[in-house]
Amino acid sequence: MSTKRFPPAGRLSVALAVLAILVPALAPGEVVRLKDGSTLKGRLIKVEGDTLTIRLSIGSPIKVRRDQIESIIFSDSIGANPAPALPGAAAAVPAAEVAAGKGTIAVRFEDRKLSSKITIDKKKNWDAKVKSNEIVTEFVVDGITVYSVVDTTTDKTIYLGQEKQLKNDAKLADFEVSVASGKHRCKLLVRNRDPDTFRDSFDPEPINLVLDFEDFVVGPGEIVRFDIRMDKGLLRMSSPKLYQSGGGKK
Repeated sequence: MSTKRFPPAGRLSVALAVLAILVPALAPGEVVRLKDGSTLKGRLIKVEGDTLTIRLSIGSPIKVRRDQIESIIFSDSIGANPAPALPGAAAAVPAAEVAAGKGTIAVRFEDRKLSSKITIDKKKNWDAKVKSNEIVTEFVVDGITVYSVVDTTTDKTIYLGQEKQLKNDAKLADFEVSVASGKHRCKLLVRNRDPDTFRDSFDPEPINLVLDFEDFVVGPGEIVRFDIRMDKGLLRMSSPKLYQSGGGKK
């Protein structure tokens, strides 16, 4: 199985600057603005988990992490409104999706940080426990997982003789998914990858949060946005906000 590699931010900036010189005018496509000030112009051909693949007019497609992106302007967007990767106003739904009877569900996190800590005996189940401590965010629409991202980092190691405590500080990322217009039932899950096998090794309890969204309707070209917060260890949702396709709130 191949491993995805992303260039460091500095190296990516240099690469994008070179591309901007070599490709002054591309065929119509998306305009992707990055947080470092760089701009990519090309066609968004794939979104897989937290990775976007963009095809430029020359060279191989480039992969960009969602957390590197400031905004995306689609070539067929109504009013060319950018789709923000940061919290705030909802994005415009591309005209092609409006015509196809699609809308968007946007999830924005007010409280973004979660911590998980597990104790490991260096001679027992090391790899399995490290994996179980990874933090998974999933969004399920009508029984199908449409968004999934895993935080695999170990941010702090505390040495306790024969044992070690591994801490994972995750930052929840906003996301959006395209859905067919109509009524939907959704579920947001934020959990440790395996909260059960090594439950007694977690300090405190492993993360295992579920938030159900009751039946709601998304119209063609509409954006339903859910603002999520943490409240006493549980996920809470404020009232859903409905936006028109141009990004304006109804």
